[in-house]
Amino acid sequence: MKYLTNFGALYLFLTVVLCASLVSNCWLSPLAPAQAEDFAHPAFKALWEKSDKPVAENKIVRPWLWGDAPFATKDEAYDEASASTRLVQYFDKSRMELNNPYSDKNSPYYVTNGLLTKELVSGQMQVGDNRYLDGLAAEIPVAGDGEANPDCPTYATFGKAGLVSLGAGEGRSLDLSGQPVLATLNRAGQTGQSLNLAGKATYTYYNPELGHNIPDVFWNWLNKLDTDWVFAMGYPISEPYWVQARLGGESKTILVQLFERRILTYTPGNAPVWQVEMGNIGRHYYQWRYEAGTARVLDYRTYKSEVDRTRYFVGVFQNETNVEQRVRLTVSLLDSSGKVLADSDTEIDSLTIVPAKGKSPFRLLLANAPTSWGEVRFSAEFLPFFKTFKNNYNYNLQPAGVSLGRAISGLPRLSGRLTNLGQGTSRYSQVFAVAYDSDGKVLDVESGYSSPQRIEPGDTAPFEVLFLRARDFSRYEIFTEGRS
Repeated sequence: MKYLTNFGALYLFLTVVLCASLVSNCWLSPLAPAQAEDFAHPAFKALWEKSDKPVAENKIVRPWLWGDAPFATKDEAYDEASASTRLVQYFDKSRMELNNPYSDKNSPYYVTNGLLTKELVSGQMQVGDNRYLDGLAAEIPVAGDGEANPDCPTYATFGKAGLVSLGAGEGRSLDLSGQPVLATLNRAGQTGQSLNLAGKATYTYYNPELGHNIPDVFWNWLNKLDTDWVFAMGYPISEPYWVQARLGGESKTILVQLFERRILTYTPGNAPVWQVEMGNIGRHYYQWRYEAGTARVLDYRTYKSEVDRTRYFVGVFQNETNVEQRVRLTVSLLDSSGKVLADSDTEIDSLTIVPAKGKSPFRLLLANAPTSWGEVRFSAEFLPFFKTFKNNYNYNLQPAGVSLGRAISGLPRLSGRLTNLGQGTSRYSQVFAVAYDSDGKVLDVESGYSSPQRIEPGDTAPFEVLFLRARDFSRYEIFTEGRS
């Protein structure tokens, strides 16, 4: 299992309000749509004014290179940036980045723009020159309307179909210069050829760096830019494809091509000045990284200690974001007026790293709990991923031969074997087990270690987990985690 990283130095606090009785399918509201805001740094403003201010003042008529205004500002984690975080600002068409405010302000790379397309296609969030967080490719249409656009390929479509160059030597095409662009692509990743599109675009320039053809409609547009097109776009990582996309609710055939940093679209039916435009990848990336979801408690149960006022909360939560997360979960008890009566001060168990869209069991301890309350409130905090943090954990432990029986004490017992499928040693190899009733409600969460706890690559060790509170059940779920 894996988790989502911090969004830079930003800690994200999320809250779920639940009824005091057992409640499932609790969720957190998504972030409100981002609105226009001021420039976060003079260098950002200067770069925007150089390219898009004439458009905003109606001095020239052409599509935006960045957008009419920035809509979000973040401090995002990046290993090589000063203080390991960098100031970024999002625009419709891209993201501006300031890695080191103390570097040469006259350098053309003082402000950079990110490799957003590669991250959206691969699902790998870049947090350093050579460090990534695991996630899911973006199921967002690459062009056209954001909603009700079912036919347009998504970023994930390109990645799953193997139509992009994400590494050296991957996905290279032959030089097709002079030939008509007839290639089509649908949302399922199926490619084809349409002779009906002959005469609309011609392969004109073969880019040798990653091995892709650029059609005349894009090549002519790129060479009219008042900036270096490679700085703005990066190299093409896909071939151009004709796709069906909804524009303003109307289905149209448009040509799209993915570059490392941005996307270009060509709509033949538009007025000439608006035929070639940049896709809204800044908006798409922000949606993928920040608006895809939160942390949601799926189900829980609470137990009171038999010897003191301690109360236990056990259950399962889900990381609904698109990237692995490190999540700290807490619980609070409130009275009917919303006053906090008690907060949990101990998290006994949960996965250290929760994968994108993945689940984790949890056990929370609340000392000196009141005898009654009006609400239960769960809060999730996304913690930062430091540079080598992921290297400390092993999530390649495969359970097998699992059986449910009884210990000598009469308690329910899960037993089986753990095999280390990873490349490194797993230490403190642990199993978390969730017991469910016949309706799928959580009964208990317990944990146990393998014996021995140290498992070498390819080796197997037995484990067992005893359940103290769930006495009769037949449904269970297992999670594993080790230390590297």
